[in-house]
Amino acid sequence: MIAAIVSASVEEIVFLGQTVRVRCSTDAFGQVLVDVDPWELGRVEHGSRVALAFDPREGALVKPP
Repeated sequence: MIAAIVSASVEEIVFLGQTVRVRCSTDAFGQVLVDVDPWELGRVEHGSRVALAFDPREGALVKPP
């Protein structure tokens, strides 16, 4: 279930073998880390504007604002 969609800017992309970690900057949440399957990344690169769709119940707070 997707419950939220947030606009973001890609700040960093790190390839970790079977997953890709993307660090994004959002107005709503500040910095957000997203793990993506490499074949789902598409043409995303540093500076790309993206829409992050997620279920907030599956998120994890890494560092308080």
